[in-house]
Amino acid sequence: MDNLKLKLVKLETTLRKIAPFGIAFTGGVDSSFLAAFALTVLAGKCLGITAVSEFLSGRERFRACQMAEGMGLPHELVNVKVLNTPGVVENSKIRCYYCKQLLFSAILEKAEQRGFLHVVHGANMDDLDDYRPGMAAAGELGIFSPLVDAGLTKADIRRASGNMGLESWNYPSQSCLASRIPYGERITSELLRKIEQGETVLSRAGFSAFRLRAHGEVARIEIDPREMSMFLESSLRLELVAGLKEAGFQFVTLDLEGYISGSMNRMFLT
Repeated sequence: MDNLKLKLVKLETTLRKIAPFGIAFTGGVDSSFLAAFALTVLAGKCLGITAVSEFLSGRERFRACQMAEGMGLPHELVNVKVLNTPGVVENSKIRCYYCKQLLFSAILEKAEQRGFLHVVHGANMDDLDDYRPGMAAAGELGIFSPLVDAGLTKADIRRASGNMGLESWNYPSQSCLASRIPYGERITSELLRKIEQGETVLSRAGFSAFRLRAHGEVARIEIDPREMSMFLESSLRLELVAGLKEAGFQFVTLDLEGYISGSMNRMFLT
């Protein structure tokens, strides 16, 4: 039995111990795998719950609903107003902690209303090497991290998802819209709207992995380095610049380092 199979055996054992449970479901690589695996080994004993906040783009909300429907996952949405919380809006280095407290508390409440006493989320081993203050909030609220307990990395999850035929196996990493804003800059609904509209422009242009980092009036675009030549094609470049200016940015720049998940966290990882 190879290492991945051993990890999946451990995952199944963990899930059986805590079932039935709600799943904090985003429709991304990790939560989709966790949900699909749970459905395979625990039919009818899990519920996907997606927290819908100002930080969740309409594109990602649609994908979560679509993924849940495609895999036959019972699924509910819960609305959370994160911009009513000063600790979130002020966007300090522990913004994610305050935000996750709100989101996970709402998910727990929804799960309990539906008769599910526990909640799990899709954190994996790679998340332990990043700056993730939200993990502390999850631990304090008793949210389980079965992928971490099983020792599963992102690469393991992608491989297992591919073996299961999940379309999410090669999705780019997800993160909330607030991760596009430098720490210390106040978060507003207008700024989030600009970012979401700008990323919609990039998505429609066909880029596979990207982030629009907002630095005041400047949109700093991170894309896969292999797609930079596509960005710089004259007609597309002009179209992108026009679309991003229409979204509300005055200047558009391309980051020559390319797309890096969690690049805003660098200052806390050195």
